[in-house]
Amino acid sequence: MKVKVIVILLMVILLLPSAAFASFDEYGYNAEANIFNGTLENWDNFIFGNPASPYDQNGTDVEFLVRKWSKGFDNAMFNGQPWVDGAWQQAHMYTYLSGEQLGWTHNTMFKMVYSSKPITGALEIPITENVSLWLIQYKEWFIDPIGNEIEITDSLNIKAIPPSLGDGKY
Repeated sequence: MKVKVIVILLMVILLLPSAAFASFDEYGYNAEANIFNGTLENWDNFIFGNPASPYDQNGTDVEFLVRKWSKGFDNAMFNGQPWVDGAWQQAHMYTYLSGEQLGWTHNTMFKMVYSSKPITGALEIPITENVSLWLIQYKEWFIDPIGNEIEITDSLNIKAIPPSLGDGKY
């Protein structure tokens, strides 16, 4: 029985992707896994080469950002390589509100993908003169103090289904 448990544990450890062991820097950036988990302010600090700002993970009125992107997106956006169909990024921003809205959380989520052809139902977002990303999903909502989700109905409501593209899941 003891041997079975050890074998199972070894299998679980060996099967975990190496990105699971990658570390985040003081900004919240994980270069190995193409993930950022921190504040919007620290994303800006990271991009512009400014020092990271300390923050309280449960602080109110702080815009938090969880951002993920594919290797193809990283290569094109940050390393000057050509765009490949299916390169993607997704982000979830949230803020714990204060004052009269104490206990509420404001959320925004979006997914974008690069496609050399238009995607029906998606919103084109030009990023350079010759390159556009396609906004394939966007949602904005509040979570009230007891956990109910309240969708903001006058915001964009995009749920386009892109064609099968080659850079991975989005």
